[in-house]
Amino acid sequence: MSIEKKAKGDNVSETQKELILAFMKDDLKFAAGKFDRNYTHAKAQMKWLELSKILNTFPGPTKDWKSWKRTWQDMKSKTKLKIMKRGIASEQGNKMQDEIMNLIKITEEMYGNCDKDWLEENSDKQFNTLEVDHNERREEETSARLKGIKREIGDIEENDDIKEEIKIIFSREPDVPSTYEIEKSGMEKSAYYDKKLAILERIATAKEESVQVKKKMVCELRNISSLLLQYINK
Repeated sequence: MSIEKKAKGDNVSETQKELILAFMKDDLKFAAGKFDRNYTHAKAQMKWLELSKILNTFPGPTKDWKSWKRTWQDMKSKTKLKIMKRGIASEQGNKMQDEIMNLIKITEEMYGNCDKDWLEENSDKQFNTLEVDHNERREEETSARLKGIKREIGDIEENDDIKEEIKIIFSREPDVPSTYEIEKSGMEKSAYYDKKLAILERIATAKEESVQVKKKMVCELRNISSLLLQYINK
């Protein structure tokens, strides 16, 4: 079942709403949808992807990042409407409505009303979500492959020198460009993912080969140890 179909007709849980609100309080520029040279659409998309992964692990609907973005827009719009009705009818609101309204006031004072500009600017901007999801799956598979290699190494009885060598190999971080470097060089997001995944896959292949070499070394050491024991026992 696709994410969009699963989300249709489902109600966002209170926990998910609280998480969205907490995330927005932590980053006011993100909450406002304010973009500039330092805070780009690409950065905002990556934050929505990060937030979506978190939200989808909690009870409630499972959505893609665009749907969760719309949820936040709906939360703000509905809160504004309820606050207006409350003022007319003198009704008492709930804590979340008050917190959302306070956040709206703060962000609008700091950045102005960015909702309209955000929607207009993004109406012609296409984010290739399917490609991003595909790249994320490839990256997860590669990471799982590396974990499997580590477990396999853990099962081998190496001597201290081999253990130290393995520790050094796995302590090295892949040479993957940072988000800032991507934006600075103008690299397309898809090209970034391809480069990152290619690096991870090469590392995985190299480490698999390294495992085989170390297994062979362990076997040779065991053979030598066995021969020495036979010689000593004669």
